[in-house]
Amino acid sequence: MEAFGRIDVPVNNAGITKFAGHADLDALTAADFVRLIDVDPVGTCQLVRASLAELKARHGTGELLTVDGGFHLSVGPAGFR
Repeated sequence: MEAFGRIDVPVNNAGITKFAGHADLDALTAADFVRLIDVDPVGTCQLVRASLAELKARHGTGELLTVDGGFHLSVGPAGFR
C-alpha cells in the first residue's frame, strides 16, 4: 500500500514447476512438493488475505484474478511445459 496507494484487482500469477524424467523420479523430493505447496496454493491464499481488507474498504467487495498454468510437477520426457 505504501508503494502504490491502493489495490484495484489483485492478480495471483506466482507458481513454480519442477520437471523430472522417467529415469530420474528421485529428482522430485519431498522438499520439492513442500516448496510447490508453499508457493502455489499458500501464496494464493496469502494474496487474498492481504488484499481483502483494502478491497472491502474501498468497494465493499472485490475481484481477484488467479492465473494457473496447469501441472506443476511433471514427470516424463514430454511433460506439460
